[in-house]
Amino acid sequence: MGDDELKWPTYSDIVTAYKCCKIKKKSSTARIHFELKLGQNLLNLYREIHSGTYMPSASMCFIVVEPKPREVFAAPFRDRVVHHLVVSELLKIWRDRFNAASFACIEGRGPYRALCKLQNLTLNIGTIRKANKPYAAQKIYALHLDIEKFFPTIHRETLLKTVLDSLPQEINYKNTKLRWLCEKLMAHDARDKFYFVNEAQSKMLPPGKSWLEQPKDRGIPIGNLTSQLAANIYLTEIDFYISETLKPQGYVRYMDDLLLLDRDKAKLKGFIAKISQRIEERLRQRINESKTVLKSLTDGVKFLGFHIKQVKRKVYSKPKEQGKVKTLGVLGKVEEQQVRTETGRISLLWITLTGKRKWKLVYRFRRLEKKGFQTQEVLGENYGLPRVSSLRRVYKQLSSYNSMLGYIRQGRSLSFRRALLTRLRRSEIIKNRTCDVKNWSKIKLHKQSYSQ
Repeated sequence: MGDDELKWPTYSDIVTAYKCCKIKKKSSTARIHFELKLGQNLLNLYREIHSGTYMPSASMCFIVVEPKPREVFAAPFRDRVVHHLVVSELLKIWRDRFNAASFACIEGRGPYRALCKLQNLTLNIGTIRKANKPYAAQKIYALHLDIEKFFPTIHRETLLKTVLDSLPQEINYKNTKLRWLCEKLMAHDARDKFYFVNEAQSKMLPPGKSWLEQPKDRGIPIGNLTSQLAANIYLTEIDFYISETLKPQGYVRYMDDLLLLDRDKAKLKGFIAKISQRIEERLRQRINESKTVLKSLTDGVKFLGFHIKQVKRKVYSKPKEQGKVKTLGVLGKVEEQQVRTETGRISLLWITLTGKRKWKLVYRFRRLEKKGFQTQEVLGENYGLPRVSSLRRVYKQLSSYNSMLGYIRQGRSLSFRRALLTRLRRSEIIKNRTCDVKNWSKIKLHKQSYSQ
């Protein structure tokens, strides 16, 4: 094997993929078993890939119930290392090719960024300012579409062709090996060789939701890193068709959830048939008609597990010198006050947690209490913090809570935040702190005074 043939993947690339695979992952039995002979296992992967003998191993099938029942086919740890190896190369190719409206499986584009994008779109679409006239808030209509049984019904041949066509066409060892690995992983049917963790759990799935019920050429496993990225690549064509051909005033997609915004309701209604036909012709899938929603955004729609609603907010001009008026103060003295004049109304998005997410947040806070607490002095305020064995676990949990609280802050809903924080004050985590509903500050961990 010459020097040119050793470029990719090198043994160093395999080690890097392994390190990425174990980040923020608990020490599972599969990982411990793999690490018992870490050097030998990584070397075997390296040799199998270069000799062309690598084959995916048997997957583990189980059911998750949050946020809804799903059938997961989890690959073994050695295969997940290869997934990270392939995904790292595909991201280099696709990072700049994704549509600006796509917010799934892309670094820096998660659910929070999707909601921020919706907030900006609502402001731009729903607010009109004409010359020498005040701001005027306009009604926005929302069209929410969902692809029926998305992962279990993906046509694997179409998916594989989309991915392979995007790879560099230059013939060399690296491109050939990357193309071969993509075929091995994405054309592989995990149903050929798998085992159930608990076969009785399969009864929890609604009828027609199981991948095992689909034809042989359909579906990719939920739970694999390659499946998430490949599904996002699969729908990129639909993103550009909507944004460049149909051209709604606003568009956001998170995986198979599509949300289109426009001031013209009839225009959005006409998009339903066009998008449905495009998906059937190009992707061989169907829109879930039972989940198709077309309504005014002022009535609110559900997206990404949140309830989003258009509201109108007053805006005022900056006080000017001539705007000052003299009034009689409390002590009888004449005081000057600046008068703000209303210049119109702008359109904003009111983002609130659904009932299930709201109570889940409170439940998570209370779960931390059961592990024991100590009060720390952080930024001049008292925080009740959990005393647990793993400091990393605490950071991960608090990061999740701060992210959910960030959604609430983005929603600009003072009444909702006040109600939620009232419930959270019952928790020792924020019982002793002063909660400002207008400026929610993050819960932080004080490293210096925290003792294991």
